[in-house]
Amino acid sequence: MTSRSLAAGERDIWPEDDWDPKAAMDARISAVDAGRYELPPERPVEGLFVCLPAEDTDVAGFAIHGAMDTTLPGPLLAAAVHAITGEDGQGLAALSDDQLIGVIDAARRMEARTAWTQMAAVREFAARRPASRGQRPDDGQGAAFSMFAADELSFAFHLTRQCAEGQIAYACLVAERLPQTFAALAAGRIHPVHVRIIEDVTRVLTAADAARADAILAEAAQSKTFGELRAAAHRLVLRLDPDAARRRKEAARKEAHVRRFREDSGNAGMIARELPSDEVLASWQHVDQRAHDLRAAGLPGTLRELRVQVTITVPAGTALGRGALPGEVGGFGLLDAPATRDLMAAAARHPDTRWCVTALHPDGTAAAHGCAAGRHLIPEGRAGPGPPADQAQDLLRKLTDRLAPIARGHCDHSRAETSYKPSRKLEHLVNARNARCSAPGCGRPAARCDKDHTVAWLNGGLTCECNLAP
Repeated sequence: MTSRSLAAGERDIWPEDDWDPKAAMDARISAVDAGRYELPPERPVEGLFVCLPAEDTDVAGFAIHGAMDTTLPGPLLAAAVHAITGEDGQGLAALSDDQLIGVIDAARRMEARTAWTQMAAVREFAARRPASRGQRPDDGQGAAFSMFAADELSFAFHLTRQCAEGQIAYACLVAERLPQTFAALAAGRIHPVHVRIIEDVTRVLTAADAARADAILAEAAQSKTFGELRAAAHRLVLRLDPDAARRRKEAARKEAHVRRFREDSGNAGMIARELPSDEVLASWQHVDQRAHDLRAAGLPGTLRELRVQVTITVPAGTALGRGALPGEVGGFGLLDAPATRDLMAAAARHPDTRWCVTALHPDGTAAAHGCAAGRHLIPEGRAGPGPPADQAQDLLRKLTDRLAPIARGHCDHSRAETSYKPSRKLEHLVNARNARCSAPGCGRPAARCDKDHTVAWLNGGLTCECNLAP
């Protein structure tokens, strides 16, 4: 038997198996209507009051390096933002662009803190209702909780029971498996979406590997976009436990499906999920090529201009069958080592495939690049005889015997070209130097970007690697 207080001066006894949150609320309302609910006597107002120093209500505090720029989220920051913006936001018009950025940043830190507060409170609520015998626990990674916890939250906040269970399980998982990520959220250093990405990608790891990933990704998330963080997290998981990533892929493949559906506009849509990566990429190439063929045949209407091109970046060790580092497909994402080698073998059989080699500095930045001419039927994904270094040299000789150094900092313009559009060789040097779009916040692969002149061509800018960027 479990006792729950429904109103002041009244206590009902409910059998645990019959606990009904709606009936409990109805009983509370009946107690009020019958006059059995006694309001407490009036007394002096109690609460937390924040007094702001005069300098904290100065708009200059929201500029870069101002007093509010580094203030942790909490009552002081919230009060300062409110004092600056005003009740209806009328104070925003008086702020400079820099100060507006500061207010937005402060609001984002408070958003993160609010998300943390909700998750911490949900976790505490669930902890007060531990699972009893016969009740279903969570998925085994977080704390088990009573089904009543989800029932009460779903009724209080108009959620489905499944949604309430998901929120409880998520709060427990993050707090227990990813404490540094959880702390970074509390401090306003990362966004709630960063937390969701880290939890989702590291879910396949053991507790020990998740702890290693937690320390790395909690720090990395502070300077990465959502897409950049997801890519970095996938790469880290493949490095920490390639087998776990493989098991997740194989398990998800059992849910493979193709579905057709009606769009809200009245048109139709089609979606395919959890299919083999090489088959999806081959299918996409086929659809692309068919679109171009129809356009060339004069089909009425307009089609988006597409380049039938997939760029696959493969570490040398993975190409030789000796490494487990992931490959990357432009516009698609990371592939584990076996899938990368399968895709390489398929690409090698296609007559239009061209190969390039990029040599790297120890810090991972590009040092030199070379493009091979013609078709090359190489790597089948199995390590051959001899030391890895010798195999890498053999692979290099098969593809190209000459690499062009990549200019960084100083450029003698020896490879500058006279036309506006750069040649394939020059474009590849730029792509090797900047693997992704150089615009802040854009992670588009360089192979799918335009090559823009930093100093405009019309203003005398050179078509040179020092004046081009994706």
